[in-house]
Amino acid sequence: MFGDPLSNSKGYDLSDYGSLFELNAGGTPSKNKPEYWENGNISWIGSNMCQDTILYENDGKYITELGFNNSSARMFPKNTVLVALVGATIGKTALLKFETTTNQNVLGIRGIEESGNNPYFVFYYTQGLHKFFMDISDGGFAMASKGFISKLPFPIVDISLQNDFADFVKLIDKSKFIVQKQIDDLQELLDSKMDEYFG
Repeated sequence: MFGDPLSNSKGYDLSDYGSLFELNAGGTPSKNKPEYWENGNISWIGSNMCQDTILYENDGKYITELGFNNSSARMFPKNTVLVALVGATIGKTALLKFETTTNQNVLGIRGIEESGNNPYFVFYYTQGLHKFFMDISDGGFAMASKGFISKLPFPIVDISLQNDFADFVKLIDKSKFIVQKQIDDLQELLDSKMDEYFG
């Protein structure tokens, strides 16, 4: 719909991430201070959660308010696009659907709607730039930075087209969820029948 993001095959005018969005990495409270972690109620996630997916909940890690206030952890609001900065998940993304902090290996792209863009469009477009991240490593350990991401090209696309695209992918995601639910229900029925006949 928007062409190849690596080559800008549709010939859009280009800006860059640093000019359009607020870019910030997260932080990790000291693991040597139990009071920063025990009985915490502030969501905290790592780069392992960036798997080109939409995130609706964290994976069970929380920090305390004391840990948040005494670290470089940063709160990212709903509709922030996250990008993993290092290792096996470098360049992988996530679209937040809840408020959370992250570790320092994750960069948050904030202020998307304020810049006149749609979070779903930014999320999927950023996935299309994955090769740029792969080119950093040249076969070795890879690490991206805020400066690197700030210079990545971003197309100036009319918000109405972005919104149409977002509506389309939401519909596809909903259809995939329904089909998966049907598959899960059928598997559960099959398992119960197998137990009934052979258990």
